Amino acid sequence: MKASEAQARTLGLQPQVVRLSGPNPDVEGAFAAMRQMKADAVLVLDEPLMLVHRKTIAEVAIKHQIGIMGSPSFAEAGGLINYGTSNAAGLRQMWTIVDQIIKGAKAGELPVQTVVRYDLIVNVKTASDIGVTIPPAILQRADRVIQ
Repeated sequence: MKASEAQARTLGLQPQVVRLSGPNPDVEGAFAAMRQMKADAVLVLDEPLMLVHRKTIAEVAIKHQIGIMGSPSFAEAGGLINYGTSNAAGLRQMWTIVDQIIKGAKAGELPVQTVVRYDLIVNVKTASDIGVTIPPAILQRADRVIQ
């Protein structure tokens, strides 16, 4: 977390950490705190608790006019944007490795692979709901645009 915060600062950003926990996290309270901190956007980490509550998090973010960036499922739930490694490309690589192991390859002898394909997903409905204009160049680059 500290390395990510330091990297954000090199980009001129002022990161602030807001944590959610428990089976019924206080999403409304967290976003109210973010508004008080004058947050412009939120990066939601891809953790189980966040994924379980992604719809609520997205709805509250829209209510507070704060764009969220998270996993593809967040963009689908109402988040503003996703940019990250391609899940489809990762699955293809995984199945290739599984196939090699089934055919007799030793897992420990297979080379480490990294997904090098990135996907950009933009939710233009959410952008409209929170008053953000997505530049046409970004929409043209997007792998998927959610209306």
